[in-house]
Amino acid sequence: MANTSGDDCWFCADDRGADAPPGGWLYEDEHWRAGHAPPQFGPAGLVVLESRRHVLDVSELDPAEAAGYGPVLGRLTGAVKGVTGAPRVYTWASAAHTPHLHVWVLPWTPDQPVGPAFLARTHRYACTAREAEETAAAVRAVLDGGPA
Repeated sequence: MANTSGDDCWFCADDRGADAPPGGWLYEDEHWRAGHAPPQFGPAGLVVLESRRHVLDVSELDPAEAAGYGPVLGRLTGAVKGVTGAPRVYTWASAAHTPHLHVWVLPWTPDQPVGPAFLARTHRYACTAREAEETAAAVRAVLDGGPA
């Protein structure tokens, strides 16, 4: 069972406002928010979708959170795919280092390893801060109804 208080959780920390993602938040609603990952974590377009409530994984979502999860993840995946031109977008969650549901939305291109080999090496494809911010702006524009 998840720590429902989130007292020691980085995602739940009250002072998170100082840690806004590169380019700001891309998506926010009462259950979810998403932002571009820090540039050193991977390629431009690497987005993290996080639950607002402290849960470990999707098995702990309430009905309203669960109802929104698929549509939000689908919209983010489509926006990342369209903006980056990636033929594939991986989505995965482990909560290994931070036990709070956060889903990585990771663009994959043919010059990168396939499957788990890529997931273990995303930092080798790190983008710059500028690339993260520009890609975040483009993803946000698509989510707001603009073209990819």
